[in-house]
Amino acid sequence: MAIVYFDPARPLAAQPAFRSGEAGIVDPTLDDDAQARLPRVALPPNACHALVGLGVAARLNVLPLEHGPVAHGREAVLFPSALEPAIELLYAFENELWNGERDYSALELAVEPADGDGSSEYRLRFDRREFERSLLRLVDLMQAAWRTGRGVRLAL
Repeated sequence: MAIVYFDPARPLAAQPAFRSGEAGIVDPTLDDDAQARLPRVALPPNACHALVGLGVAARLNVLPLEHGPVAHGREAVLFPSALEPAIELLYAFENELWNGERDYSALELAVEPADGDGSSEYRLRFDRREFERSLLRLVDLMQAAWRTGRGVRLAL
């Protein structure tokens, strides 16, 4: 079986087994044009696959979601009532990154491709610094939505 690694220097479109994600503030009271102007955060492949592979998405799926579950190319909406526990969950995970016993410096994440013939195994070398930056951007977005009584759309 061949092992295929994600190459950040190559375009994502040329590596179909890997995906990026996005989070954005949602407000059902706004029209489409106003909705499109609300803040968004891009989640690069490292963050997208780490949120799934390290169990964060599974923890988020326990919260009350609309159009869930989060993960594997699917999209969910966290209403304001779910944002405070989601923020706490993300802060707790960030604490695990810094203070946990697991060595994240040499971590490789196995990636499940959307479709494949099983002849290749797909992996991504985890970049902790990039993940932490993405995680903090996601937390900032969730806090902004929570303070204004809006929700967050999360696609991984």
